[in-house]
Amino acid sequence: MIDNFLWQYLDINDDLIEDLKYHYMKSLPNNEHFFQSLNIGIIEFMGMEIKKSVLIQVEPYAIGRIHTDYRFDKNFGDVLALNIPLINCQDSITQMWKSDYTPPTQYTDNGQPYNFYDKSRCQKITEFQLTKPVLFRTDIPHSVNNSSNKKRQAISLRFKIDPWHLIGK
Repeated sequence: MIDNFLWQYLDINDDLIEDLKYHYMKSLPNNEHFFQSLNIGIIEFMGMEIKKSVLIQVEPYAIGRIHTDYRFDKNFGDVLALNIPLINCQDSITQMWKSDYTPPTQYTDNGQPYNFYDKSRCQKITEFQLTKPVLFRTDIPHSVNNSSNKKRQAISLRFKIDPWHLIGK
């Protein structure tokens, strides 16, 4: 059921993944921003139209802030992200949380909106390691911890239409 869905690993053709990684690697910015859109020159992936290509960067030894991604129109989409490991993802954990309140919108240092949660008002419900492609709900509070001494970089694709059809495949 969609309401109960949190995350799921996906088996995606290695050639598709390698091509996507190639486009990300040649577009990597020289900054430390946690969340940023990248123009990688690709408009579709697996037959689905891409709304936004995002780079997620987590600093060494970072304990992530619990947050939900900002949804500009809460009546439509913008819920699912397809995240794919790019660099140094094996030593990080994405945790998902439940909470009893909706926090105010805040902004990253590069102006990206998000909703930051007070950890004392959250309870961890699950976690995953980004060692292969994963589809997950960005409207559920989540955080990324990086236990490595190296920056963790991940691909995050957002689609024009959320790919609910991939659940269970």
